[in-house]
Amino acid sequence: MLAGTAHRTIGFRLLIVLGGLALLGSLGAHLLMRRPFRTSPELVGAPPPPRADPGAGLTIRPQPGELPRTLYTRTAVTPPLTRTTNLLLAGIDTRPEFTGGRTDALVLVVLDRRSGHVGLVGIPRDLAVELPGEGLVRINTIYLRGTRTGTDGKPCGECGVALLQQTMLQTFGLAVEHTLFVDHAGFEQLVDQLGGIAVNVICPIRDRFIDPRGADGRLELRLEAGVQWLDGRTALMFSRSRHGRGIVDRARRQQAVLVGMRDRLLQLGPHRMAELLPALQRTVFTDMRSLDLLRLSRQLLRIRREQIHGLVLDWRHGAPTTLKDGRWVMIPRPAALHAALSRLFEAGAPGDRRADTCKPMDAALH
Repeated sequence: MLAGTAHRTIGFRLLIVLGGLALLGSLGAHLLMRRPFRTSPELVGAPPPPRADPGAGLTIRPQPGELPRTLYTRTAVTPPLTRTTNLLLAGIDTRPEFTGGRTDALVLVVLDRRSGHVGLVGIPRDLAVELPGEGLVRINTIYLRGTRTGTDGKPCGECGVALLQQTMLQTFGLAVEHTLFVDHAGFEQLVDQLGGIAVNVICPIRDRFIDPRGADGRLELRLEAGVQWLDGRTALMFSRSRHGRGIVDRARRQQAVLVGMRDRLLQLGPHRMAELLPALQRTVFTDMRSLDLLRLSRQLLRIRREQIHGLVLDWRHGAPTTLKDGRWVMIPRPAALHAALSRLFEAGAPGDRRADTCKPMDAALH
């Protein structure tokens, strides 16, 4: 009798526990599907505390067993501007002295749903676009201008996103479905959360950056040619350096870093994406929901390396012009832009260029 009562009591308690776990799981799944990321990069906190002095120079060597990868692409069989999902990745320069930030790194990601090919389009920050009531402005200021249209003097991150997406449609004829922002500190953290990334450095680089973490208020970047293993801080400097031909080569390096991050995730496995979700929620600002971001990430990880193409808009697609107020901009050539985008999936690997055209290693210091 007592044994039967005890069994019923244990069974009842077990039922309660299992029911509670099921309820928590249901709530967790609901939150995962419904909880959006923040969409206001202007609310990013202060930069992380200074790290230890890295020394006079910073040279990153490849990890043991890390071998150079062959960079090649395979042409898609469908036109790139039909049946696509278009995303905009924005690296934002947030500063404490003003609300918002300039999107100094813009990469349009075009995913063809039929062929599975992906194109990365590097957009120069100095590309001039028409803004109603203001005339020609640099595209890297669009988001910041949009955030200032909020009511009661409060910044409106969603307004900035909407204006940026509208500008992309007007300029390139491609509707951007989602936008993802990351600031400098957040980018460093993401790469470090991955444990670093392998990037093929085509041209050796030496550069210096203003950074309070350095002994003299500066950090030095020094990278030899070849596949190098980069931590977050080094990957950021590599992406920001103007070594070579300025904005064009910098856009190529940014694409190479993005592919390096994709390769690293593929190496770690799909489960790692879910583990990185808390870090993403702290560092990435987007209008995508968590579950949608996970699905997209897994879809991108299934794409083969030879299906990824890189296009950088340069002087062939825009005319360098100095405006009356002295501002230097690149005026788009619509026909050239459309022609380049229509051949997007014929472009080579992201970040690739001819090594025999490299500038001297310390070109960025002069």
